[in-house]
Amino acid sequence: MRKGVTLDEVPSSDRRAGSASEAHAVAVNGVSHWYETKDVRVHALDEVDLRIDPGEFVCIVGASGCGKTTLLQMLAGFLVPTEGEITIGKDPITGPNRARGVVFQRPTLFPWLSVAQNVSFGPRMAGEKKESYSERVDNYLDMMGLSEFRDRAPYELSGGMQQRAAIARVLANDPEVILMDEPFGALDALTRETLQEELLRLWRTTHKSIMFITHSVEEAVFLGTRVVVMSPRPGRIVHQKDVRMDLAGDNGEPSFQVARANVEFNRARQEIDDYIHGLHV
Repeated sequence: MRKGVTLDEVPSSDRRAGSASEAHAVAVNGVSHWYETKDVRVHALDEVDLRIDPGEFVCIVGASGCGKTTLLQMLAGFLVPTEGEITIGKDPITGPNRARGVVFQRPTLFPWLSVAQNVSFGPRMAGEKKESYSERVDNYLDMMGLSEFRDRAPYELSGGMQQRAAIARVLANDPEVILMDEPFGALDALTRETLQEELLRLWRTTHKSIMFITHSVEEAVFLGTRVVVMSPRPGRIVHQKDVRMDLAGDNGEPSFQVARANVEFNRARQEIDDYIHGLHV
């Protein structure tokens, strides 16, 4: 019997964003995957079912090698499931598409282009006219605090600022779903917390659906509306928890300091951490 918790078992109240519509932004249906090599066959995912509603921020946690990145690559269209199907809206995923933007662990900016040129790269390659995307690009540069660095080369920026530019570049394509694979994992602790807070503000403004992979339970509970736990390989969804809570400071913006002092936040973090560790007992 397949283990796990269905979306219907997850509370639907949302204290950080508007309620989602009935249609799913993402639907993963019975997805299994094997990696074939010359000498070995690796069972990476086993009968994964997952629903992400429009405007949800879903964080996926689990041990290294549990298939988190494999699942993200399938949503991005980089990999085809061995079994099962993934749909965006009503359309099956058949390959990469602008409707799904990917932010990787390290920013993949073009060093020969300026920050603004990197951010506008997608719309330009799609053949959009400058007047149709220039305001959008300026808006995201401003939202990510990069307006005064728009003419700089990526290598002139800090790691955190480069990752801001990578996020702005994805948003400039106006995707329906944003896929993030440990985007803050390589940053120092202070920069990471700053970008986590900025990402939440950005999500509250854009209402994008986000799937976020992380090894940090604390990060998952702070960012997500729901945390999904995957088992060790072959990866299965074995636990889901609604973590929608008010973590705003006096200015109304999300704050890590407020989260760390919040009883509900710490209880949820401990519960998920205990669950993950229990998988290895």
